[in-house]
Amino acid sequence: MNAPDVSILVVAYNRAHTLPECLDSILMQSYPSREVLLIDDGSTDGTAGVARSYGGKIAYHRLNHAGLSRARNAAIARSRGRWIAFLDSDDYYLYPDVIRDYMDRLRQDPGVDALSSGWRLVDETGRPLADVHPWQQAPVFDLEACLYWKPTFPSSKIFRRKIFEKAGGFDPEFESSMDTDFFFRILLAGARIGWLKKITCCLRQSPDSMLVDAPRDARYLRMALDRTFSSPSLSRRLRSHEHEIRCATEVWLAWNLWSRGFPSAASESLRQSRRRRREAPLIQLIRWWRSFHRSACAAGGRQIQPEEFLSLSLPALSLTGKEQDRCSLWFRQLHSLWNRLHG
Repeated sequence: MNAPDVSILVVAYNRAHTLPECLDSILMQSYPSREVLLIDDGSTDGTAGVARSYGGKIAYHRLNHAGLSRARNAAIARSRGRWIAFLDSDDYYLYPDVIRDYMDRLRQDPGVDALSSGWRLVDETGRPLADVHPWQQAPVFDLEACLYWKPTFPSSKIFRRKIFEKAGGFDPEFESSMDTDFFFRILLAGARIGWLKKITCCLRQSPDSMLVDAPRDARYLRMALDRTFSSPSLSRRLRSHEHEIRCATEVWLAWNLWSRGFPSAASESLRQSRRRRREAPLIQLIRWWRSFHRSACAAGGRQIQPEEFLSLSLPALSLTGKEQDRCSLWFRQLHSLWNRLHG
């Protein structure tokens, strides 16, 4: 039997409620030379029943629960396609020609090892929150862009099979941020990644996926950065940007931790950022505030209010009481002026 052009791989763990929309969006794809594999990572809900209801339309394999990295590696090992696309079990493709668009784009640029597209963030009901066009922040998807922006969601990607053989797949040591670690490693190894400048998939921002252990996720993201900056393959130029990259990462982590309900950890991330980049306190506050605003807009999330922001950020600046009062007053005045100017 000839190998298909594309293997579309889904890993599910207790996702019976979102899996039908995910699988239906794959099976509606118009590109003919494809296979669909579902790896059930030891689910204890109705995931198996949902999978079996599709009969021979998908290949279903059940594993003992081993975590996302091992389950993805198992899916890769069982697949046959020359190209591999992942779709997380709570995500779904937006339209029927996603895989066809990927393959058309790959024919235009046959030297790439992977393609990345844009994505739409939706809530648990599918209501749109924000469309993300990552190529606007990172016109070239190289290691520098990845270190700064980290546009690494697998559901918006397609990969050449050999890239997994070269990189060794996803690292089981990572309980989260394994996607970011994987991209750092393949880009260090010289992988070339192109853009398909379309919104191809919906990434579901459901409460059960967002309210997990955000401080744990932050630790693994820092671990991926540690590994990358300790690599002898990293260029001298990028190594010289380490403080700036880590500073920007900590500010994003602060927003992410706050938005997921961990204000103390968010304040600690701002403190870590402050240690790496010391500016006048008011300038630092304004820079952090703008970063929080941009992150919330990009995620379609709630904007932090000034008093909430000051309660997170002022302790991170390590100011005296009078300095805090003065800085807080200046910030409130600037924020009030900004609101009047921008209505």
